[in-house]
Amino acid sequence: MSPGRLRAEAAIRLPDAGRYVEPICAHLEGHGARRRREGGAEEIAFPFARGRFEATGDHLRITAEAEDADLLFELQQEIEEHVEEFAGRAAGPLVWTGDAAPRPERPPNFRLATVVGACLLSPGFRRVTLRCPNPLRFTSPNDLHVKLLVPPAGRPPEWPAFGPDGGFRWPSGPGRPEVRKYTVRSYDLGAGTLDVDFALHGDPGPGARWGAEAQVGDQVGLVGPGGRAAPPADWLLLAGDETALPAIARILENARSGTRGVAVIELADAADRQEIAKPAGVELRWLTRGRDAPLAQAVRDVVPPPAGSSRFFWAAAEHAVFRAMLAQARRDGWGKAERLIVSYWRRGVAGEEDGALGSLLRAIAG
Repeated sequence: MSPGRLRAEAAIRLPDAGRYVEPICAHLEGHGARRRREGGAEEIAFPFARGRFEATGDHLRITAEAEDADLLFELQQEIEEHVEEFAGRAAGPLVWTGDAAPRPERPPNFRLATVVGACLLSPGFRRVTLRCPNPLRFTSPNDLHVKLLVPPAGRPPEWPAFGPDGGFRWPSGPGRPEVRKYTVRSYDLGAGTLDVDFALHGDPGPGARWGAEAQVGDQVGLVGPGGRAAPPADWLLLAGDETALPAIARILENARSGTRGVAVIELADAADRQEIAKPAGVELRWLTRGRDAPLAQAVRDVVPPPAGSSRFFWAAAEHAVFRAMLAQARRDGWGKAERLIVSYWRRGVAGEEDGALGSLLRAIAG
C-alpha cells in the first residue's frame, strides 16, 4: 500500500483467518471499493482511503490509511462492521494502533460550512462559495454532488450528531434542516472552499431560495459526496438542462485531453451560457428552450460511435425529458455499463423525488 497521511493498524486472533478475508473484501467491493490482490494480501480502495487484509494462520492483520481523520474513522467503522458481520463471535474486538481516529462529534461525512462569498454568474445563475473543515472528501472526480442541509429561516439550526449511546441522531425539533442535492462545481483545497452554483428561477424551493439569498457568514450543512460522474471514455455524450450545467461543466473540465464527443445543454435564456474548459475534441451545443429543438430531440440527432467502442452517455434533466432520453438510449443500443441517465427534477413537484430524508439517513448513518 502506498502511504496515506494517516495510518492505523489492528491485529486479531481469528481461527482460520483466511476464510473471512474474501467475503469481507467482496462486501466492501459491493459498497464501491476497488479491490486487488497484492503480495499475498487483499487491498480495497475508496476515494482518499484504503485498507489491507493479510491472513496468516489464525491471525488477521488489518491496515487502514486515509487522507484525514474523518475518512480514517469512516474506514475503520466499515472494517469493524464487516469483520463482526462475517466473523461474529469468533473475532475479538479490533484495537487500533497508530493514527487511530477518535469518534468525531458529528458523523464523519457531515461538514458545517460557512458562506465566504457569493456572485452572480449570469441572470440565471448565482455561485456561493463555502468554507468547511477537511473538504477533501467532496473533491472526488467520481462523485459530483453533496446534500445541502438548509437550516430553517429565523430559527437556530439543529445538525445531525451522535447521541449519548453512540448512535446516529437526526434533528427532530423546529431547527431541523431541509435537504437538497447540488453539484460541487469547483473547489480550492488550499483555501478549504467549495463552489456551488444555483440555478435561479421564479418559484424556488428551499435549496434554490437559500442559494439566491445566502450572504457571507451564513451556515449550511453538507453531507456526501454522491452522484456518479461520467467515467473516462474515448467518446462522451453529455446532455442536460440548466440544473445539470454545473455537473456537465465539471465532467468536461476533468475529462482527459484527448476525449471526443458532444455536450448538449438546454437553457431557458441564452444569456446563461458559460465558458467551460473542455477537451478540444468535444463539441458544445447550446439550446435555448422554446427557440431551438427540445433537448431530447437534439440528443437523438447526435451520431455516437458504434457499440463496443469506448463511449459513455451521461445525462440529467426534468423527469419527462429523462424518460424520453433513457428510452431512446435503450433503443439505440447503449448498454447499462455505457450510460447514466437520471432525473434531477420533476415539473410541478418541489424537492427531491427519491425521498430526500430517507436517502440522507442511509448516507449519513452508514
